[in-house]
Amino acid sequence: MWIMVFGFTQLRDLPERVPMDWSPAILMTGGPYAISRHPMYVGELALWLGWAILYGSIPVLIGFAALGAVVARLAPREERALEAKFGDVYRQYKARVPRWLGVARRDRVPAEPDAAPDRRGT
Repeated sequence: MWIMVFGFTQLRDLPERVPMDWSPAILMTGGPYAISRHPMYVGELALWLGWAILYGSIPVLIGFAALGAVVARLAPREERALEAKFGDVYRQYKARVPRWLGVARRDRVPAEPDAAPDRRGT
């Protein structure tokens, strides 16, 4: 209750319009982004599927399917925007890392002519 009252007391200090810029400033390629281009979506889908299995719930399974359908349409749209913003760097990342889940493949991206050979000798 006190949080709501405090929020209303601060209302006059808020700007009339808060700018929301959702475009990414940097391209994340490490950590979970090294095994999936959309690890947050994969995690959310895994959570929904886990709930459906744990509770044996058909409605939760339907929610999982609906979320999967939405994410399947949303992910390519986000990838096009990232490709437009980051260009070749994103295309190389996209060629190396699977959309949903898997092991990044270094052999998918051709080495740059001036690049030093890696430990495999390629």
